[in-house]
Amino acid sequence: MDNIKNNTSYPLGLTLKRMLKNVANQNPKLFLLCGIYTIMAAVYPFLAVMLPKFFLTELQKGAAAMPEQVLTIAAGYFILAGTVGFIQRYLKHMPYSELSLLRLDYVRLACVKVMEMAYPNTEDAQFMQKYDKAFLATQSNDNGVEGIYHKLYEMPAVFLTTAALGVFIGRLSIWVLLGLFLNLAAVVWISRKSHSFRYGKKEEEAGLRRKVSYYNKVSGDFTYGKDIRMYGLKNRVLDNAAEEISRYKNLNRILAAKEYRLGFIGLAAVLLGDILTYGTLISRTIVGMSIADFSMYLMASLTLSVYLKQAAEQLSFVVNEGQYVHEMYCFLDKDMGERGGNRQAIAEDTLEIVFDDVSFRYPNTEKYIYRHLNLRIQKGERLAIVGINGAGKSTLVKLMMGLFDVTEGEIRINDIPIREFDKKALYSMFAAVFQ
Repeated sequence: MDNIKNNTSYPLGLTLKRMLKNVANQNPKLFLLCGIYTIMAAVYPFLAVMLPKFFLTELQKGAAAMPEQVLTIAAGYFILAGTVGFIQRYLKHMPYSELSLLRLDYVRLACVKVMEMAYPNTEDAQFMQKYDKAFLATQSNDNGVEGIYHKLYEMPAVFLTTAALGVFIGRLSIWVLLGLFLNLAAVVWISRKSHSFRYGKKEEEAGLRRKVSYYNKVSGDFTYGKDIRMYGLKNRVLDNAAEEISRYKNLNRILAAKEYRLGFIGLAAVLLGDILTYGTLISRTIVGMSIADFSMYLMASLTLSVYLKQAAEQLSFVVNEGQYVHEMYCFLDKDMGERGGNRQAIAEDTLEIVFDDVSFRYPNTEKYIYRHLNLRIQKGERLAIVGINGAGKSTLVKLMMGLFDVTEGEIRINDIPIREFDKKALYSMFAAVFQ
């Protein structure tokens, strides 16, 4: 995880390619469903765009207008729109469970990775903070892996509709398109700026969230009640919890204020886009464009504006959330496995364990727990080690089992250095029950 930086530059194309390859390997029928959904979802909005023109063209005939013709247009629209809309909605929601399974498979891979990684990582606060950050991508249905899969499923229809409406409106006026795409550019830019700022605070946010969750657990778990009462820790726990909650609230206030300020730029872009759109349509109507065509192009412009906003939001979502997916892949790819030799477990019922001039300090710390410790546990000997909290009793067992490597010296089992044992074989020789 050391290669992950606090910036927003990452290989988006490779990340999405890997995600799509995963779909191809696990559930390729999703591509077929996406293709059918795209066609239906792209056709549907054009029905609403064309209907006003047909209605107004017929009604402008005045007394010559045929009621049967108007009813036929209305009935045809509702039947066609109902059929296409039903298929579109059905295909949009049908793959939800399939996409959830794709996310849950990444959760499985994460669990396997954590169970197989070197034990010292589990007691390294910095590592656990990075771990929490990396697996933000698998926390819910709406973000990270599954969120991107949903957007990738819907995006082809949105972009196809946007392109078709863009060509349709572009034939009328390039200024309308310019205003709409200016709005799109503003939305994307604001989203990236907001994400960059939030992402820079992500590790701080993850750390504060873990602390708040810890105090929430302590204050709500009755198993802590005895110690809190016995040692008079109530005020200390409440004060510390209040401090961490306050820090968490202040961080979220800073993030919200940044997004609020950026929102003014988006508002200005929307106003400019509306001026160009309505100004162009009104001027064309003044010089002779029919009301029927005005209503058609107005509906097309409004529809394109909605789809451009969707496209911008979906694109921004994929780019932003893709960063967390990339970090998840970095975590899964990083070699953090156990290090050991090839020796298998000793078949004897009793073992002799020797600590030979052992010194040890935990990773990323300067304080030694042991300095030049020498200890021999004879075969069959029963030994009780007693000491106050923090004296190093659990550490002694973890070193004996090979969960941690000694900083200096050597530990041997039946005269064999424990570094020579396969890790799983070494663990099989012990039965430890920690606090």
